Amino acid sequence: MRMNILEVQQPFASMLVRRLRDVAQIVEWHLQKSKRFYIYSSGFVINDAAMPLSWQQEVFNQQQFGNLAETEELPVNALLGYVDWLAHANPQKNLWSAEMSGPSEHVHNAHVFDAPIDVAAQHHQAYG
Repeated sequence: MRMNILEVQQPFASMLVRRLRDVAQIVEWHLQKSKRFYIYSSGFVINDAAMPLSWQQEVFNQQQFGNLAETEELPVNALLGYVDWLAHANPQKNLWSAEMSGPSEHVHNAHVFDAPIDVAAQHHQAYG
């Protein structure tokens, strides 16, 4: 069985599987139909200084509401869950994309595993 795995930096990996981050631009794939991707959290965590202020505020809000653990407590180097992507031909502008461009993908379904699966992902597509 072949699995599609996306490696995503924290805190965005956890936000994707919890549907707290709904839209992303995937440059390398132009999806024509729904496709499941398992989300692998990379060993790299984006710190606040590396994020635009609007992203920092959204991460902070989700942490304050209890929807997202503190950044240093988020699991890394583990499979967190999966998302089903739906491609849309119409470009959209939102908090996560600075410009309106290309097809946008939306999380149609998301599932968080009961516990992160600590694995060495040998075949994954990097996306941060």
